Amino acid sequence: MTNRKDFLKLSTATLAGLVLPKWSVGAEAALPKEATKSFPTLENMQAEFSVKNNIIFLNNGTMGPSPKRVVDAMIEGIEDITINALYHRRIPEAIDSLSNFIGCNRDELVLTHNTTEGINMMAWGVTLKAGDEVLLSEQEHIGNAGPWMHRAKLEKIVIKTVAVGKNAEESLALVKKAITSKTKVIALPHVPCTNGQILPIKEICALAKTKNIITCIDGAHPTGMLQLNVKELGVDYYASCCHKWLMAAQGTGFLYINKDKLEKLQPKFYGAEGTSSFTTIGSKPNLLEKTGTAQRFQFGFSSGALAASITAAVQFQNNIGRENIEKYVKQTSKYLANGLQEFGKHLDIVTPLEDKSRGGIIAFKFKELNNKSFYEKMHEKDIIIRYVAENDLQWIRVSTHIYNTTSQIDAFLQEVKKYIG
Repeated sequence: MTNRKDFLKLSTATLAGLVLPKWSVGAEAALPKEATKSFPTLENMQAEFSVKNNIIFLNNGTMGPSPKRVVDAMIEGIEDITINALYHRRIPEAIDSLSNFIGCNRDELVLTHNTTEGINMMAWGVTLKAGDEVLLSEQEHIGNAGPWMHRAKLEKIVIKTVAVGKNAEESLALVKKAITSKTKVIALPHVPCTNGQILPIKEICALAKTKNIITCIDGAHPTGMLQLNVKELGVDYYASCCHKWLMAAQGTGFLYINKDKLEKLQPKFYGAEGTSSFTTIGSKPNLLEKTGTAQRFQFGFSSGALAASITAAVQFQNNIGRENIEKYVKQTSKYLANGLQEFGKHLDIVTPLEDKSRGGIIAFKFKELNNKSFYEKMHEKDIIIRYVAENDLQWIRVSTHIYNTTSQIDAFLQEVKKYIG
Protein backbone atom coordinates (compact mmCIF):
# COMPACT_ATOMS: atom_id res chain seq x y z
CA MET A 1 0.00 0.00 0.00
CA THR A 2 1.20 3.53 -0.77
CA ASN A 3 1.22 5.46 2.51
CA ARG A 4 0.90 9.20 2.74
CA LYS A 5 4.63 9.83 3.10
CA ASP A 6 5.42 7.73 0.02
CA PHE A 7 2.62 9.45 -1.90
CA LEU A 8 4.01 12.89 -1.13
CA LYS A 9 7.46 11.79 -2.31
CA LEU A 10 5.91 10.60 -5.57
CA SER A 11 3.90 13.78 -5.93
CA THR A 12 6.92 16.00 -5.35
CA ALA A 13 8.87 14.14 -8.01
CA THR A 14 5.98 14.05 -10.47
CA LEU A 15 4.94 17.67 -10.07
CA ALA A 16 8.35 19.23 -9.61
CA GLY A 17 7.69 21.19 -12.79
CA LEU A 18 4.57 22.85 -11.46
CA VAL A 19 6.14 26.26 -10.92
CA LEU A 20 6.53 27.45 -14.50
CA PRO A 21 7.42 24.44 -16.66
CA LYS A 22 6.72 26.10 -20.00
CA TRP A 23 7.10 29.82 -19.38
CA SER A 24 10.49 31.44 -19.65
CA VAL A 25 11.61 34.40 -17.55
CA GLY A 26 10.46 37.62 -19.15
CA ALA A 27 7.73 35.93 -21.18
CA GLU A 28 4.86 37.33 -19.15
CA ALA A 29 4.55 40.51 -21.17
CA ALA A 30 3.54 38.52 -24.25
CA LEU A 31 0.93 36.47 -22.41
CA PRO A 32 -2.81 37.15 -22.11
CA LYS A 33 -3.85 38.97 -18.95
CA GLU A 34 -5.15 35.84 -17.23
CA ALA A 35 -1.78 34.11 -17.68
CA THR A 36 0.44 36.74 -16.12
CA LYS A 37 -0.14 35.62 -12.55
CA SER A 38 2.56 33.49 -10.96
CA PHE A 39 1.77 29.87 -11.57
CA PRO A 40 0.69 27.65 -8.64
CA THR A 41 2.79 24.97 -6.98
CA LEU A 42 1.32 21.78 -5.58
CA GLU A 43 1.37 23.26 -2.10
CA ASN A 44 -0.80 26.24 -3.05
CA MET A 45 -2.91 24.61 -5.77
CA GLN A 46 -6.06 24.87 -3.66
CA ALA A 47 -5.59 28.64 -3.52
CA GLU A 48 -6.34 28.66 -7.26
CA PHE A 49 -9.91 27.57 -6.56
CA SER A 50 -12.79 29.21 -4.75
CA VAL A 51 -14.36 26.10 -3.20
CA LYS A 52 -15.05 26.83 0.48
CA ASN A 53 -12.52 25.40 2.90
CA ASN A 54 -15.13 23.33 4.73
CA ILE A 55 -16.08 21.48 1.53
CA ILE A 56 -14.22 18.39 0.33
CA PHE A 57 -15.07 18.23 -3.36
CA LEU A 58 -14.65 14.69 -4.69
CA ASN A 59 -17.04 14.83 -7.63
CA ASN A 60 -15.00 16.32 -10.43
CA GLY A 61 -16.46 13.61 -12.68
CA THR A 62 -19.75 15.53 -12.63
CA MET A 63 -18.55 19.13 -12.58
CA GLY A 64 -15.10 20.60 -12.15
CA PRO A 65 -14.72 23.84 -10.22
CA SER A 66 -13.02 26.42 -12.43
CA PRO A 67 -9.71 27.95 -11.34
CA LYS A 68 -9.93 31.64 -10.51
CA ARG A 69 -7.98 32.59 -13.63
CA VAL A 70 -10.55 30.77 -15.77
CA VAL A 71 -13.32 32.75 -14.08
CA ASP A 72 -11.31 35.94 -14.72
CA ALA A 73 -11.06 35.02 -18.41
CA MET A 74 -14.83 34.58 -18.56
CA ILE A 75 -15.33 38.05 -17.12
CA GLU A 76 -12.96 39.47 -19.74
CA GLY A 77 -14.98 37.64 -22.39
CA ILE A 78 -18.16 39.29 -21.16
CA GLU A 79 -16.43 42.67 -21.14
CA ASP A 80 -15.45 42.19 -24.78
CA ILE A 81 -19.09 42.88 -25.64
CA THR A 82 -20.35 45.01 -22.77
CA ILE A 83 -17.38 47.41 -22.61
CA ASN A 84 -15.29 47.06 -25.77
CA ALA A 85 -17.97 46.13 -28.36
CA LEU A 86 -15.84 43.21 -29.55
CA TYR A 87 -17.20 39.82 -30.54
CA HIS A 88 -16.26 36.61 -32.34
CA ARG A 89 -12.50 36.57 -31.53
CA ARG A 90 -12.82 34.36 -28.46
CA ILE A 91 -14.41 31.49 -30.37
CA PRO A 92 -11.60 31.04 -32.96
CA GLU A 93 -9.08 31.29 -30.11
CA ALA A 94 -10.87 28.51 -28.24
CA ILE A 95 -11.00 26.30 -31.33
CA ASP A 96 -7.27 26.80 -31.90
CA SER A 97 -6.27 26.05 -28.31
CA LEU A 98 -8.61 23.09 -27.88
CA SER A 99 -7.74 21.44 -31.19
CA ASN A 100 -4.04 21.62 -30.30
CA PHE A 101 -4.86 20.25 -26.85
CA ILE A 102 -6.58 17.11 -28.18
CA GLY A 103 -4.25 16.61 -31.15
CA CYS A 104 -6.37 17.46 -34.19
CA ASN A 105 -6.61 20.11 -36.88
CA ARG A 106 -8.81 23.14 -36.08
CA ASP A 107 -11.01 22.28 -39.07
CA GLU A 108 -11.91 18.97 -37.38
CA LEU A 109 -13.40 20.51 -34.24
CA VAL A 110 -16.66 22.26 -33.49
CA LEU A 111 -17.54 23.79 -30.13
CA THR A 112 -20.68 22.52 -28.43
CA HIS A 113 -22.35 23.15 -25.07
CA ASN A 114 -21.79 19.67 -23.61
CA THR A 115 -20.99 16.07 -24.49
CA THR A 116 -24.63 15.15 -25.06
CA GLU A 117 -25.00 17.79 -27.75
CA GLY A 118 -22.04 16.31 -29.62
CA ILE A 119 -23.42 12.79 -29.18
CA ASN A 120 -26.73 13.88 -30.70
CA MET A 121 -24.84 15.26 -33.69
CA MET A 122 -23.23 11.84 -34.11
CA ALA A 123 -26.33 9.77 -33.39
CA TRP A 124 -28.53 11.63 -35.87
CA GLY A 125 -25.79 12.43 -38.39
CA VAL A 126 -24.57 8.97 -39.37
CA THR A 127 -26.45 7.16 -42.12
CA LEU A 128 -28.32 4.13 -40.78
CA LYS A 129 -31.29 2.09 -41.93
CA ALA A 130 -33.77 -0.12 -40.09
CA GLY A 131 -32.06 -3.26 -38.80
CA ASP A 132 -28.58 -1.73 -38.57
CA GLU A 133 -26.97 -2.38 -35.19
CA VAL A 134 -25.38 0.16 -32.84
CA LEU A 135 -23.20 -1.21 -30.04
CA LEU A 136 -23.44 0.48 -26.62
CA SER A 137 -22.05 -0.65 -23.28
CA GLU A 138 -23.92 -1.78 -20.18
CA GLN A 139 -22.32 1.15 -18.31
CA GLU A 140 -23.92 4.12 -20.05
CA HIS A 141 -24.87 7.63 -19.08
CA ILE A 142 -28.25 8.67 -20.45
CA GLY A 143 -26.44 11.35 -22.47
CA ASN A 144 -24.91 8.64 -24.67
CA ALA A 145 -27.58 5.94 -24.50
CA GLY A 146 -30.55 8.29 -24.90
CA PRO A 147 -29.89 9.70 -28.39
CA TRP A 148 -29.17 6.28 -29.91
CA MET A 149 -32.13 4.62 -28.17
CA HIS A 150 -34.43 7.44 -29.25
CA ARG A 151 -33.34 7.02 -32.87
CA ALA A 152 -33.93 3.28 -32.51
CA LYS A 153 -37.52 3.96 -31.46
CA LEU A 154 -38.16 6.28 -34.37
CA GLU A 155 -36.21 4.58 -37.16
CA LYS A 156 -36.03 0.92 -36.08
CA ILE A 157 -32.27 0.66 -35.82
CA VAL A 158 -31.19 -2.00 -33.31
CA ILE A 159 -29.37 -1.28 -30.05
CA LYS A 160 -27.09 -3.98 -28.68
CA THR A 161 -25.15 -3.73 -25.44
CA VAL A 162 -21.89 -5.23 -24.29
CA ALA A 163 -20.53 -5.67 -20.77
CA VAL A 164 -17.29 -3.98 -19.77
CA GLY A 165 -14.56 -6.35 -18.71
CA LYS A 166 -12.52 -6.62 -15.53
CA ASN A 167 -9.54 -5.25 -17.46
CA ALA A 168 -8.69 -3.77 -20.85
CA GLU A 169 -7.96 -7.12 -22.47
CA GLU A 170 -11.29 -8.59 -21.43
CA SER A 171 -13.19 -5.46 -22.49
CA LEU A 172 -11.68 -5.65 -25.98
CA ALA A 173 -12.52 -9.36 -26.24
CA LEU A 174 -16.13 -8.72 -25.23
CA VAL A 175 -16.52 -6.00 -27.87
CA LYS A 176 -15.01 -8.25 -30.53
CA LYS A 177 -17.45 -11.02 -29.59
CA ALA A 178 -20.45 -8.66 -29.69
CA ILE A 179 -19.82 -7.47 -33.26
CA THR A 180 -22.01 -9.00 -35.96
CA SER A 181 -22.35 -8.50 -39.70
CA LYS A 182 -25.08 -5.93 -38.93
CA THR A 183 -22.96 -3.79 -36.59
CA LYS A 184 -22.58 -0.38 -38.21
CA VAL A 185 -21.63 1.84 -35.25
CA ILE A 186 -19.66 1.34 -32.04
CA ALA A 187 -20.79 4.08 -29.64
CA LEU A 188 -19.00 3.32 -26.39
CA PRO A 189 -17.86 5.63 -23.59
CA HIS A 190 -14.11 6.13 -23.36
CA VAL A 191 -14.52 6.31 -19.59
CA PRO A 192 -17.92 5.09 -18.30
CA CYS A 193 -19.56 7.47 -15.84
CA THR A 194 -20.46 4.55 -13.57
CA ASN A 195 -17.12 3.12 -12.46
CA GLY A 196 -14.66 5.36 -14.31
CA GLN A 197 -12.57 2.64 -15.91
CA ILE A 198 -10.62 3.52 -19.05
CA LEU A 199 -11.80 1.38 -21.94
CA PRO A 200 -9.26 0.37 -24.64
CA ILE A 201 -10.71 2.74 -27.23
CA LYS A 202 -7.58 2.82 -29.40
CA GLU A 203 -7.71 -0.95 -29.82
CA ILE A 204 -11.49 -0.91 -30.28
CA CYS A 205 -11.19 1.72 -33.03
CA ALA A 206 -8.50 -0.33 -34.77
CA LEU A 207 -10.79 -3.36 -34.63
CA ALA A 208 -13.71 -1.32 -35.99
CA LYS A 209 -11.66 -0.15 -38.98
CA THR A 210 -10.99 -3.73 -40.05
CA LYS A 211 -14.74 -4.31 -40.22
CA ASN A 212 -15.73 -0.93 -41.71
CA ILE A 213 -17.61 0.05 -38.54
CA ILE A 214 -18.06 3.71 -37.58
CA THR A 215 -16.78 4.75 -34.15
CA CYS A 216 -18.73 7.42 -32.24
CA ILE A 217 -17.16 7.78 -28.81
CA ASP A 218 -18.58 9.39 -25.67
CA GLY A 219 -15.50 11.17 -24.33
CA ALA A 220 -17.04 13.07 -21.43
CA HIS A 221 -14.23 12.30 -18.97
CA PRO A 222 -10.77 12.02 -20.59
CA THR A 223 -10.39 15.69 -21.65
CA GLY A 224 -8.27 17.23 -18.90
CA MET A 225 -7.79 13.96 -17.01
CA LEU A 226 -5.74 11.97 -19.52
CA GLN A 227 -3.32 12.99 -22.23
CA LEU A 228 -6.03 12.73 -24.86
CA ASN A 229 -4.97 12.59 -28.51
CA VAL A 230 -7.86 11.80 -30.83
CA LYS A 231 -5.57 11.10 -33.78
CA GLU A 232 -3.68 8.49 -31.82
CA LEU A 233 -6.99 6.89 -30.82
CA GLY A 234 -7.94 6.53 -34.48
CA VAL A 235 -11.55 7.47 -33.73
CA ASP A 236 -14.00 8.72 -36.36
CA TYR A 237 -16.07 10.99 -34.09
CA TYR A 238 -15.47 11.98 -30.47
CA ALA A 239 -17.76 14.09 -28.28
CA SER A 240 -16.56 15.61 -25.02
CA CYS A 241 -17.11 18.45 -22.57
CA CYS A 242 -14.81 21.02 -21.00
CA HIS A 243 -16.62 21.53 -17.67
CA LYS A 244 -15.40 18.36 -15.95
CA TRP A 245 -11.68 17.58 -15.84
CA LEU A 246 -10.59 20.53 -18.01
CA MET A 247 -12.42 22.79 -15.53
CA ALA A 248 -13.70 25.34 -18.02
CA ALA A 249 -17.14 26.89 -17.64
CA GLN A 250 -20.41 25.00 -17.59
CA GLY A 251 -21.91 24.93 -21.06
CA THR A 252 -18.68 24.13 -22.91
CA GLY A 253 -17.81 21.10 -25.00
CA PHE A 254 -16.70 19.94 -28.43
CA LEU A 255 -17.17 17.39 -31.17
CA TYR A 256 -14.15 16.06 -33.07
CA ILE A 257 -14.89 14.95 -36.63
CA ASN A 258 -12.11 13.17 -38.49
CA LYS A 259 -11.58 15.12 -41.71
CA ASP A 260 -11.89 11.94 -43.77
CA LYS A 261 -15.30 11.28 -42.21
CA LEU A 262 -16.75 14.80 -42.42
CA GLU A 263 -19.00 14.09 -45.41
CA LYS A 264 -20.28 10.92 -43.73
CA LEU A 265 -21.87 12.93 -40.93
CA GLN A 266 -24.87 15.04 -41.90
CA PRO A 267 -25.90 18.09 -39.84
CA LYS A 268 -29.55 18.03 -38.79
CA PHE A 269 -29.51 21.63 -37.54
CA TYR A 270 -28.27 24.45 -39.71
CA GLY A 271 -27.00 27.98 -39.25
CA ALA A 272 -24.61 30.61 -40.55
CA GLU A 273 -21.54 28.40 -40.15
CA GLY A 274 -23.07 25.64 -42.25
CA THR A 275 -22.60 27.20 -45.65
CA SER A 276 -20.34 29.60 -47.48
CA SER A 277 -23.31 31.47 -48.94
CA PHE A 278 -26.99 31.28 -49.80
CA THR A 279 -29.59 33.22 -51.72
CA THR A 280 -33.33 33.70 -51.36
CA ILE A 281 -33.64 36.14 -54.26
CA GLY A 282 -35.46 35.10 -57.39
CA SER A 283 -37.45 32.00 -58.24
CA LYS A 284 -34.82 29.52 -57.08
CA PRO A 285 -33.69 30.06 -53.47
CA ASN A 286 -30.40 28.24 -53.11
CA LEU A 287 -28.30 26.98 -50.22
CA LEU A 288 -24.83 26.74 -51.69
CA GLU A 289 -21.91 24.54 -50.72
CA LYS A 290 -21.50 23.44 -47.13
CA THR A 291 -18.61 24.81 -45.13
CA GLY A 292 -15.70 22.41 -45.59
CA THR A 293 -14.92 22.09 -41.89
CA ALA A 294 -16.45 20.66 -38.73
CA GLN A 295 -17.72 24.15 -37.95
CA ARG A 296 -20.63 23.46 -40.31
CA PHE A 297 -22.20 21.82 -37.24
CA GLN A 298 -22.20 25.08 -35.28
CA PHE A 299 -25.56 26.79 -35.50
CA GLY A 300 -26.49 30.08 -33.92
CA PHE A 301 -24.42 32.54 -31.96
CA SER A 302 -22.11 31.24 -29.22
CA SER A 303 -20.82 32.87 -26.04
CA GLY A 304 -17.42 34.51 -26.23
CA ALA A 305 -17.18 34.33 -22.44
CA LEU A 306 -17.62 30.56 -22.44
CA ALA A 307 -15.09 30.25 -25.24
CA ALA A 308 -12.63 32.36 -23.25
CA SER A 309 -12.96 29.93 -20.35
CA ILE A 310 -11.88 27.07 -22.64
CA THR A 311 -8.75 28.91 -23.78
CA ALA A 312 -7.82 29.80 -20.21
CA ALA A 313 -8.47 26.25 -18.94
CA VAL A 314 -6.29 24.76 -21.68
CA GLN A 315 -3.53 27.22 -20.85
CA PHE A 316 -3.85 26.40 -17.16
CA GLN A 317 -3.36 22.68 -17.81
CA ASN A 318 -0.63 23.11 -20.41
CA ASN A 319 1.49 25.09 -17.99
CA ILE A 320 1.12 22.53 -15.24
CA GLY A 321 1.98 19.85 -17.77
CA ARG A 322 -0.52 17.29 -19.01
CA GLU A 323 1.75 14.39 -18.11
CA ASN A 324 2.04 15.79 -14.59
CA ILE A 325 -1.74 16.05 -14.28
CA GLU A 326 -2.37 12.51 -15.46
CA LYS A 327 0.26 11.11 -13.12
CA TYR A 328 -1.09 13.05 -10.16
CA VAL A 329 -4.68 12.06 -10.89
CA LYS A 330 -3.71 8.39 -11.16
CA GLN A 331 -1.66 8.58 -7.96
CA THR A 332 -4.49 10.09 -5.96
CA SER A 333 -6.98 7.52 -7.23
CA LYS A 334 -4.54 4.75 -6.36
CA TYR A 335 -4.06 6.24 -2.90
CA LEU A 336 -7.82 6.21 -2.44
CA ALA A 337 -8.17 2.64 -3.77
CA ASN A 338 -5.43 1.41 -1.44
CA GLY A 339 -7.24 2.97 1.50
CA LEU A 340 -10.56 1.41 0.50
CA GLN A 341 -8.94 -2.01 0.15
CA GLU A 342 -8.35 -2.00 3.88
CA PHE A 343 -12.13 -2.29 4.27
CA GLY A 344 -12.31 -5.23 1.85
CA LYS A 345 -14.53 -7.26 4.18
CA HIS A 346 -17.19 -4.59 4.01
CA LEU A 347 -17.05 -3.21 0.46
CA ASP A 348 -16.16 -4.08 -3.13
CA ILE A 349 -14.19 -1.77 -5.44
CA VAL A 350 -15.87 -1.97 -8.85
CA THR A 351 -13.24 0.02 -10.77
CA PRO A 352 -10.45 -2.10 -12.31
CA LEU A 353 -7.19 -1.26 -10.59
CA GLU A 354 -4.78 -2.10 -13.40
CA ASP A 355 -2.96 1.09 -14.40
CA LYS A 356 -4.20 1.24 -18.02
CA SER A 357 -7.83 0.91 -16.88
CA ARG A 358 -7.72 3.37 -13.98
CA GLY A 359 -7.97 7.14 -14.27
CA GLY A 360 -9.17 9.64 -11.68
CA ILE A 361 -12.35 7.84 -10.64
CA ILE A 362 -12.84 5.06 -8.11
CA ALA A 363 -16.26 3.47 -7.55
CA PHE A 364 -17.23 1.02 -4.82
CA LYS A 365 -20.23 -0.43 -3.07
CA PHE A 366 -20.85 -1.55 0.48
CA LYS A 367 -21.67 -5.24 0.70
CA GLU A 368 -24.38 -4.96 3.32
CA LEU A 369 -24.79 -1.29 4.22
CA ASN A 370 -27.01 1.16 2.32
CA ASN A 371 -24.99 3.01 -0.31
CA LYS A 372 -27.44 5.85 -0.87
CA SER A 373 -27.59 6.53 2.85
CA PHE A 374 -23.80 6.86 2.91
CA TYR A 375 -23.92 9.27 -0.04
CA GLU A 376 -26.51 11.41 1.75
CA LYS A 377 -24.51 11.45 4.98
CA MET A 378 -21.43 12.62 3.08
CA HIS A 379 -23.32 15.53 1.54
CA GLU A 380 -24.57 16.51 4.98
CA LYS A 381 -20.91 16.71 6.01
CA ASP A 382 -19.95 18.72 2.89
CA ILE A 383 -18.06 15.82 1.32
CA ILE A 384 -19.27 15.92 -2.27
CA ILE A 385 -19.32 12.55 -4.05
CA ARG A 386 -21.58 10.90 -6.65
CA TYR A 387 -24.23 8.25 -6.16
CA VAL A 388 -24.41 5.97 -9.22
CA ALA A 389 -28.11 5.31 -9.73
CA GLU A 390 -27.84 4.24 -13.38
CA ASN A 391 -29.29 0.76 -13.98
CA ASP A 392 -29.91 0.55 -10.23
CA LEU A 393 -26.19 -0.06 -9.64
CA GLN A 394 -26.23 1.83 -6.32
CA TRP A 395 -22.51 2.50 -6.32
CA ILE A 396 -20.46 5.26 -4.70
CA ARG A 397 -18.22 7.18 -7.10
CA VAL A 398 -15.27 9.31 -6.01
CA SER A 399 -13.32 11.58 -8.37
CA THR A 400 -9.98 13.17 -7.51
CA HIS A 401 -8.19 15.96 -9.36
CA ILE A 402 -5.15 18.20 -8.96
CA TYR A 403 -6.74 20.30 -6.20
CA ASN A 404 -7.42 17.27 -4.00
CA THR A 405 -4.96 16.36 -1.25
CA THR A 406 -4.17 13.18 0.63
CA SER A 407 -5.53 14.80 3.81
CA GLN A 408 -8.90 15.17 2.06
CA ILE A 409 -8.82 11.55 0.95
CA ASP A 410 -7.84 10.52 4.50
CA ALA A 411 -10.84 12.45 5.82
CA PHE A 412 -13.11 10.62 3.41
CA LEU A 413 -11.64 7.24 4.38
CA GLN A 414 -12.28 8.07 8.00
CA GLU A 415 -15.94 8.61 7.16
CA VAL A 416 -16.02 5.22 5.43
CA LYS A 417 -14.56 3.67 8.57
CA LYS A 418 -17.15 5.38 10.77
CA TYR A 419 -20.00 4.27 8.54
CA ILE A 420 -18.84 0.66 8.70
CA GLY A 421 -18.66 0.98 12.48
